[in-house]
Amino acid sequence: MRVRFSHITRKAKGGIAYRDEDIDSDTVRFGRSTDNEVHLADPRVNLQQASLSTRTGGVFVEAAGNAQIRHNGAPKVSTVLAVGDTIGLGPYDLVIAETPEDFDLAVTLEFVRPPGDELEVLKSHSVTSLVNTGLSKRGMSWALSLVVLVLFLALPIVGFVWPAVNDATSGIVRLDASWDSGELSGAHKFFGDDCRACHQTAFNQVADNSCLTCHAKVEGHAHRDLKVTELEQERCAHCHKEHNANDAIVITAQSFCADCHADLKGTTASTKLLDVRDFGEDHPEFRPTIAKDPVLAVMQRVALSDKEALSEQSNLKYPHDKHLVEKGVRGPEGIEKLTCASCHALERGGAGLLPVDMETHCSRCHQLRFEPDRAVPHGDYEEAGRVIREYYAQKALIGDFGGDTSSKLRRRPGKPVTQEELKQALEWAEAKSKKTAEIVFGFSLCKQCHIVTPPKNDDDIWRVAKPLIVDRWMPKGNFVHASHESINCVDCHEQAPKSKTSADVILPDINSCRQCHGGENVSDKVPSTCTMCHVFHRPELGPMRPDGGKMATKIGN
Repeated sequence: MRVRFSHITRKAKGGIAYRDEDIDSDTVRFGRSTDNEVHLADPRVNLQQASLSTRTGGVFVEAAGNAQIRHNGAPKVSTVLAVGDTIGLGPYDLVIAETPEDFDLAVTLEFVRPPGDELEVLKSHSVTSLVNTGLSKRGMSWALSLVVLVLFLALPIVGFVWPAVNDATSGIVRLDASWDSGELSGAHKFFGDDCRACHQTAFNQVADNSCLTCHAKVEGHAHRDLKVTELEQERCAHCHKEHNANDAIVITAQSFCADCHADLKGTTASTKLLDVRDFGEDHPEFRPTIAKDPVLAVMQRVALSDKEALSEQSNLKYPHDKHLVEKGVRGPEGIEKLTCASCHALERGGAGLLPVDMETHCSRCHQLRFEPDRAVPHGDYEEAGRVIREYYAQKALIGDFGGDTSSKLRRRPGKPVTQEELKQALEWAEAKSKKTAEIVFGFSLCKQCHIVTPPKNDDDIWRVAKPLIVDRWMPKGNFVHASHESINCVDCHEQAPKSKTSADVILPDINSCRQCHGGENVSDKVPSTCTMCHVFHRPELGPMRPDGGKMATKIGN
């Protein structure tokens, strides 16, 4: 609803001033409160006096709450408006005028009833000074001081020293409730009325052994052999601040980590970690953990900037460029265009990606059939060889080999097999199995994706090298893919469509992340502190306090 308001002001010398104000709103509110669309400053006007709105039947004016309005001099609660109507809002008159073009309503608003002596009358009926009550300031000060001492010192002490008294009154009010410095976090609300669960000694800080009652197995931050004294001497409550409502009870400030990690090698010489101060300005290049020796299962951290060493040896062959073809690839149902999401799906929660496996992602196009009615199993080369041998041995035993041009004897299918034919069947089955295994392992199937080794002699078998697949390239960092769903995969993994070998580590470098993320104090990017990507308590380490809390008790006391 678009309304034009004409504010009328009558000057002392008889002149009239007009000020037009256009308001575009579904509902136009009037009142003394500044959040109204039309502010009426006179104290005789309620905070919310009335409102204008369009409904079926026309434009209506309604009184707000217990306020009063006058429609053409008559008190009303709600009424429909017409041109020429006068609405009284306290000392103001609102007159409905002819509606101009492009507007839904036009009104004039004028202050028509000066206050006179009403203010003085109001003051005469009101108590606005302590002197008018018959009470002295000194007496009130002593009385209120005594009340404060009793309510906020004496009663809490009684409740703490004699818990039974506190428990007896807890149904009405806890005697020590005034000592609560704030609401507990959601994780600790279930014992929120039991202050002694954490505050075991009056007027002392919460000791670590109170936390270890529930969190005895919480992991450490560094290996024990590093002997980082500062970590052993810090209290749990130094990092985990309670009584801050439902806010997280951990420190997320960048300085919390950078105070130590800015000069980590200076304080802990044996560390292999690099110094870091700020993600946007002083952070080392990412160092993914990649497979370097799949036979011995050797993993190694290599910086993305070290191009010579950045080559993953996984015993797999996978050319991304042959699958991410712009025009599509040949599939079982014709030409199909593959995308990253064709193989890489988010795990539950959206953090990482689900593993890629043969049965789910590859078998539609890469079938392992060596005969129209038989396929070798995936993942067990010994079993695959047995399946091939058993398949042709079974065909030979039932005499289903006579039609093969490689057989020396011609026989009618279904006719009993003679000794001579049994010998021929065995020779045929062995020759057929050997030839098929050479095709399956060495040419058409396994060798396409795996490293295969041919038999060294007649008694040996084809072997497939076991792959070493890295589950996460960045195990020391947290990355949530679901938080980046608005970004295309190739915006970060831009090398994927051109990658010709699985040795490529298709991971975005730190500069790619810095296009959107900066340090804690940036204003033009996403402020990113250390805890956005890293955790403090590392799950691969032992307990933070392996001595069972003895040190924690000593530190806390």
